[in-house]
Amino acid sequence: MSETYYPHRSLEAREKYYAHYDEQALRWPVECQEKTVDTSFGSTFIRVSGPEDAPPLVLVPGDTDTSLSWIPFIEGLSANHRTFAIDHVYDYGRSVRTRPMERPEDFVTWLDDVLTSLGLERTDLMGYSYGSWQASMYALAHPERIRKLILIAPPASLEPPSIYVVFRAVLQDLFPTRSIMTRYLYWLCEDEVRLGGQSKAAVDQLIEDLLFSRKCYVRRRFVMPTSLSDEEWAALALAGPTLCIVAENDKTHNAQRAIERLNRVAPAIETEIVEGIGHQGFAILKADWVTERVLRFLEGTDS
Repeated sequence: MSETYYPHRSLEAREKYYAHYDEQALRWPVECQEKTVDTSFGSTFIRVSGPEDAPPLVLVPGDTDTSLSWIPFIEGLSANHRTFAIDHVYDYGRSVRTRPMERPEDFVTWLDDVLTSLGLERTDLMGYSYGSWQASMYALAHPERIRKLILIAPPASLEPPSIYVVFRAVLQDLFPTRSIMTRYLYWLCEDEVRLGGQSKAAVDQLIEDLLFSRKCYVRRRFVMPTSLSDEEWAALALAGPTLCIVAENDKTHNAQRAIERLNRVAPAIETEIVEGIGHQGFAILKADWVTERVLRFLEGTDS
């Protein structure tokens, strides 16, 4: 594998991906600075927006997502916060990994490197899906560096996924054909597809973006997210204010059962179940609601 284009499949694939990525980046709705920092796993690309003297808010994307996945939320989040939207070093985007991530602790090390390189001794931290699992792992390891923690649609942190969920996820990872990918995402985003119109179009665009990215990148070994124990959730609650928002129809867990457990073992954690959406519904259907709810939490104005 040539180091001149890794982790892409070829020089041509790298150029095609970056051209596609940069075209999508034109949709970023606010002014931003592009920054790259060195970490022990490679160079990490970060999109920085908001007032320089505002409180910092670090945004960790979901699996196969990039910093651009925060486009639906970023205008509101960066109005009164200095936001740092990350391209994960072990995923798609403009970050470039130099070695693989093999265990959950690797994500903690990498994120600690990022915060240190940015000079953020203490920050608010927000993750979506796979990124929320990483954020929770980091907050457990380094509670002194987190002011407030926001977890959106955590995929396995609340309860282990069923064998059926794991099977469908692994199948589309091993065989990313259009047919398999479409069946998987139509199942995962059932509510959003059923609505049709722009909602279904957003899912279809997600499928196209994923198929394109996988053609450009060498396949990486996926690190399965771990479930947090009762003691770990209690420790998060003790470490500082935490907000956990889940979708009523998320296929990765039973939302009602998961939140009932969380309310029992860590009642200090604020929780919300959003009705009528699935795992991707926050970005597709509820971005304004999520932004407003998160800002109320960050600014301490919850009623």
